[in-house]
Amino acid sequence: MIYEIIDSIIESFGYPFYVGMPNFGDDEPELYIVYTLWEVPDFYGDGEYLATKYTISLHFFCDIMHFSECRRVEKQIKKKLLENDFGYIGSQTPSYGADEPQQRHIIYEFTKILESEE
Repeated sequence: MIYEIIDSIIESFGYPFYVGMPNFGDDEPELYIVYTLWEVPDFYGDGEYLATKYTISLHFFCDIMHFSECRRVEKQIKKKLLENDFGYIGSQTPSYGADEPQQRHIIYEFTKILESEE
């Protein structure tokens, strides 16, 4: 269920996205998104399954020549996640590749708690 929620939010912006880092070879897009996900279960005191807290790492990769477009997409997706009850944890300092054109990579992290479907 969590994958469907995240996928529907990201795909509405029309940029390629992936769960986990793909091996592109020579066909790497100029701007794309990768996300990873991990979960921590929550329990009642008697051990009964209650909910799962998901942490989502959202990676944005783009050629530096498209910096303004990349920043715009980052802000729009961040806003959409917040509107859908994701909690914003923070971000890491962007890193830049050494190849030309330079590639910018930044990571934003969010959380979301979903009640058990069991």
